[in-house]
This record gives sequence, C-alpha cells and structure tokens, in this order.
Amino acid sequence: MNLVLTFKFLLFFQIYSSELKISDEVFQANINSVIKVNSIFCSNDARVVYSIVAPEIIRYVQIKDFFEVKSLEIGYVNNKVKNLSNFSIGYFQMKPQFIEQLEDYLLNNKLVLPLNIILPNEYSNLKKRQTRLNRLQSFEWQLIYAHVFFSIMENKFCNIQYCTIEEKIKFYATAYNFDFKESFEKINAMSKKRLFPWGSKLSKFGNDNYSDLSVKFFHLYSNRFF
Repeated sequence: MNLVLTFKFLLFFQIYSSELKISDEVFQANINSVIKVNSIFCSNDARVVYSIVAPEIIRYVQIKDFFEVKSLEIGYVNNKVKNLSNFSIGYFQMKPQFIEQLEDYLLNNKLVLPLNIILPNEYSNLKKRQTRLNRLQSFEWQLIYAHVFFSIMENKFCNIQYCTIEEKIKFYATAYNFDFKESFEKINAMSKKRLFPWGSKLSKFGNDNYSDLSVKFFHLYSNRFF
C-alpha cells in the first residue's frame, strides 16, 4: 500500500469512526429490542445483520425523518402519490417499497421465518400500507426487517462461497444499499463503487464506499452486544 492509499485509509477511518460510534450508541440505547429480536432470529449472525445497516444511521437525521413520515402518512398510506413508497425513514433508512419487496420474496419463494411479517389477506390495501408505515416507525420492527433481509440473502445466494466474513458483509451491505433483487454480478460490481452518502448525482461533495463502512463497524463494534 503506497503512502497516498495509506493516508486515504487513515483519513477514512478517522472520519467515520466517530459516526460509527453513534451507530453503536443507537444499538446500545435499544439493547432490549436488540436482544429480543436476536432471540427470535437466533440462527442468523446478528453481528453481520447490524453491520449491514449500521452506516444508514450516519445518514439518518431526525428532523428529516419527521417530515418524511408526515409525507408518507399523507401520500403512501392513502395511495395518492405513487413514488412515496420509495421514501426512506427510520434509523436504517428503510422504504415501504423495500418492505413490500421482502414480503413478495417470502411469498413467492415460500420462505418460512421464525416471525411472520406477511400481512393478513383480509387487510385492505389501505390497512396494509398503514401497518407497514407504523412498523417502520418502530426501531424494533426495523431490526426485524433487517433480519428478514439477511434471511432472504442467505436463501437467494445460498450457493455463493465467500472467502472471508468481510467479503460476505460487503456483498450483503451492497445488496441492502443497492437492490437485493439484482443478480450477484450486478451487486458485486456495485460493491466497488463509492456512492455513500451523497449518491452519484452529488458525488462532487465526496463519497465513500457503503460496504466498507459496514465492514469497519463489524470490526469496531459488532462484538459488543451480540
């Protein structure tokens, strides 16, 4: 590793270590929910699950979340604005559309989990949308959905062999931040791009790699509460 790369690595570590500490503090503040959900999905590697979503806490801004929730209540729940299903809310920046995609995967692949997240058929579409939004405003439910995502990844990519745990975290974190419905090749290609936290449209402000942050969280904090 040359001096330039070494400097960039150390700078990256210094800049994001404090932010990732905030992610750890959020988990610590909700430790009862963490323990409860871990006990339900006891076969999952919780260290990996929460490393996947930890970088999103950096991007989470409470006042922004407030306005997004209000917008969703008006638009998504009442089905007045189609694109509102793609708004992110909560510490893990989950979208209602993402939850719908998790539900669809479970149904289409007949995947049975320790906790059933599928909404009853007798629910109206309005009640389903309201229920999803209510759940997304709960830290515990976002933990549950994070575990559901992990279980789906384990099922969908069960034939993939990872050389290291870090390689697996990078792939899963990219699928979470990008699109888990995509192919292995597309997700793997995205894992090498620097799009966090601004995305491609605002990359001039400086981006880093989302999955690198997940790996960093894994090494710094994941053993503290699992």
